[in-house]
Amino acid sequence: MRMLLTILKNIDRYKIEKFFLYCRTESISSVIGRIKNYINQYDEEKLQETLILTPPQKLKNYAVLVAERADNPLVSIVIFVDNQWEYTYNCIKKIIENTIEVDYEIIIADNCSMDKTKQIDKYVKNVIVSRSNEKKGFSCVCNKAVEKAKGQYIQILSQRTSVQKNWLVQLIKLAGRDFHVGIIGPKMIYPTGKVEAAGGIVWKDGSLLKYGNLGDRERSEYNYVKESDYISFTALLMKKDLWIQLNGFDEQYKLDEYSSADLAFEARKKGFKVVYQPLSEVIRFDLNNVLNDNMEKISRQKFFRKWREVLQVKYYPYKQNEFLARDCSRKKDTILVIDHYVPTFDKDAGSRTVYQYVKCLVKLGYNVKFMGDNFYRSEPYTTCFQQLGVEVLYGSYYFKNWRKWFLTNVKNINYIFLNRPHISIKYIDFVKKNSNAKVIYYGHDLHFLREWREYLITKNEMLKRSSEQWRRRELDIMRKTDVIFTLSTDEQVIINKMLNNKKAVIMPVFCFKFKNKMKYKIKERKDILFVGGFNHRPNENAVVWFMENIWPQIIKEIPECRFIIAGSNPTDKIKTFANDRHVVVTGYISDEKLMEYYQQCRISVIPLRYGAGVKGKIIEAMYYQIAVVSTSIGTEGLPDIDDYINSYDKAEDFSKAVIDLYKDENKLQCLEHKYAEYIQKYFMEDRLAKLLSKYFSKEIE
Repeated sequence: MRMLLTILKNIDRYKIEKFFLYCRTESISSVIGRIKNYINQYDEEKLQETLILTPPQKLKNYAVLVAERADNPLVSIVIFVDNQWEYTYNCIKKIIENTIEVDYEIIIADNCSMDKTKQIDKYVKNVIVSRSNEKKGFSCVCNKAVEKAKGQYIQILSQRTSVQKNWLVQLIKLAGRDFHVGIIGPKMIYPTGKVEAAGGIVWKDGSLLKYGNLGDRERSEYNYVKESDYISFTALLMKKDLWIQLNGFDEQYKLDEYSSADLAFEARKKGFKVVYQPLSEVIRFDLNNVLNDNMEKISRQKFFRKWREVLQVKYYPYKQNEFLARDCSRKKDTILVIDHYVPTFDKDAGSRTVYQYVKCLVKLGYNVKFMGDNFYRSEPYTTCFQQLGVEVLYGSYYFKNWRKWFLTNVKNINYIFLNRPHISIKYIDFVKKNSNAKVIYYGHDLHFLREWREYLITKNEMLKRSSEQWRRRELDIMRKTDVIFTLSTDEQVIINKMLNNKKAVIMPVFCFKFKNKMKYKIKERKDILFVGGFNHRPNENAVVWFMENIWPQIIKEIPECRFIIAGSNPTDKIKTFANDRHVVVTGYISDEKLMEYYQQCRISVIPLRYGAGVKGKIIEAMYYQIAVVSTSIGTEGLPDIDDYINSYDKAEDFSKAVIDLYKDENKLQCLEHKYAEYIQKYFMEDRLAKLLSKYFSKEIE
């Protein structure tokens, strides 16, 4: 009860009204599910398990370790060691325990150690030793050791580290996603669990900063993939070919940190990125946090002399503008995306659209920050966004302090991308008052129009009143924004007429890459498919209407056919249809399984009787070249759609169209080609990229 009171205290009156309207129009199970969802969203963050490690201790007996030594290793792990045998032994032990899915070899770069390191072959099997006969320093010893490496990647590692589970595979996965990534570093953590470094910043005077030092390792700013000025020498991965091009570490620096900073600058000079991967975690047992001032001064002076021109032009004065410096966004425009929660892109079309837009904006080079109104770290979706390079603001701190965060960073926020009216109304006045950012609004559909159409069917007076409330709110938001995204040509006309201007512009609901022909031939396909999440009321109404008025005639004419109802959160009413042996109610399914259904079924039906906006299920079905039978509500708002899909609003016409099309293999074959033509014309990635570049520009349309 206390949690529920906390929730209600933090939800504005409009949200409470909306929730009780929901209670009046939904089943008891749906209402209970929604309450549980609110509690999950507003619950305080669970405290992370505190990570406390003690430094490795001397042992009386050291068990023999057997390291992997692949004939053709992908990675050569080069461990710099200088006495301190206990750390070396522990480092190797953790590598063996926590390195999976990657073929590797271990090379010991020994800086003339005089302890048990000299007899390492006695304690560790399958390591390669590169030993210096005199003290020469980190850079020189590592350069010599790399000469023995056979891997495609070089992983430099300090002996005073303890790698964590999956540390190396996460670095390699990131390297494989982008050819232009040259150097990658993990999240470095102190034994207490605090951040040691989440990438590094270089300042105009050549001084260095370990970003995030002593911060909470779960904070959002330390948990997204980003470019970094440099990666610390303690744990950095780079391509061997690039290492050879750069001749390894520059040996002139007295301080090892400057050797790695110099390497990063050399890599960027060759056109490669230096990137931070938070999913890879490495513990560092630091000797102390106090740098030798003289060594630091000498190294900084040398570094400054070498890179003076670059530093003066591209870098900020000491500790100024960390917001842009921490992820190398000095020359990027920043977009703040605001939505109800982190998009669950495999569950509903609206989320998939936002996900694709954000993905495209990152690819276009924007610095994207995402703020979900519930500030909940929903997984695996939050991690997916973070791996794209998007900082997702989550947790109780941002829930309570998002205004403070915004005001602190507002000078660097160029665009604000608001989603959905019930979310945008909370933020629109504040962001307009406190920033000069260009505001773009995407309502997903006209809510007032959807509820008005539902009222016409149900005659529920609450929906009529709610429709008018929505109309006032949506108009208020649209008047205050600079550009309005709509997916529907019909809604573009309605919006621009209501506003008496041309703010509303058409955007594609989905975007695709070019696809090869379908996996299954027409003769091999069977069954009828409906796709849609059942948190959206029009989908339940559509399936109920189809099952009660259309399906009986279809199964009579095509007795071998099944009806596949694919969508998350099926209501109790929808679940009852599974009692029919010809009907399958899937519940939530993965994108891979959904793709299989699209490829195996003959027809996708879209029997919507009310709604608004463009229906993503239409575009998705056309992309997979599966024949579509729809109502006019299902096809509305799409350009030229009548040339490709006929619509049927009467049950008898709908059922006849399905039956005739199901039996006509020549017509089905013809539709495959027509749909491919339509998708290539309106819904390809390059078209979305051009439109986003146009509207996320300084000019006001």
